[in-house]
Amino acid sequence: MQSISNQIVLEAQKWLDTPFHQQGRQINAGCDCVGLIIGIAKSINSLSITGDSWDECDKNSYDCMADSSLLIDLLPKHFNVVEGPFDVGDILVIEIVEKQYHVCIVTGILPVKVIHSCSTMGKVIEHKIIPQWLNNIKMILRF
Repeated sequence: MQSISNQIVLEAQKWLDTPFHQQGRQINAGCDCVGLIIGIAKSINSLSITGDSWDECDKNSYDCMADSSLLIDLLPKHFNVVEGPFDVGDILVIEIVEKQYHVCIVTGILPVKVIHSCSTMGKVIEHKIIPQWLNNIKMILRF
């Protein structure tokens, strides 16, 4: 039987090359960074820590260019917050610029690699994390 972290990474890899689409939630059709996380959670049959389904928890009326601190408020209500070092399968909440946050899935540790829906690349990608992102991690979450 696979560990939950392996299931998360394998599912995240299935989303690679899915087009970026603001507020999208569909593999191969389009997703944003939150849509990727919700899609993975649904695929591995995960529920929010509240016990609710992701359809009940999802918020999809946000502006990606505005203050995205809504992520900081909502995500800890639905995922376990981790205080210590992150691990494969964890979700990193990164402050890209002041009050604009982004989420990604950790897929490797040495080197640190992540999968995320990237608006500038126009799709879900995997790459080594840049030092600036490592320095701007605001929260670590776990399924």
